[in-house]
Amino acid sequence: IYCKFLTALNKHSQEHRDVQYYAKLLKISSKYLSFICIGYSMKNASTWIDESVIQKAKTLMTVRKYNTQQTSEILHFPAVSCYRRFFKRVTGMTTGEYLNSFWKDIQTRRV
Repeated sequence: IYCKFLTALNKHSQEHRDVQYYAKLLKISSKYLSFICIGYSMKNASTWIDESVIQKAKTLMTVRKYNTQQTSEILHFPAVSCYRRFFKRVTGMTTGEYLNSFWKDIQTRRV
């Protein structure tokens, strides 16, 4: 179940960010899905989902160089403000702070 969840997460996290979606896909309860995730990784299903979405967001912003609006749309957030709040809640920094830190780190590595 855990491996199937991770596969589904990799495939669908761009569009779906709720545990219930994945539980339904796997034909189990959302509580049981989180129980399985915690048993294998010490992280619940919701944390896995958030981290997957954030990883995709970071890739879109840095590798593909999409702006916040474009990234928000690609990840199917209802509004840019929702995306920004989500990003800040999960990472502890704004998208601008993340990008500044990322590019500063890249410049430091080049020197």
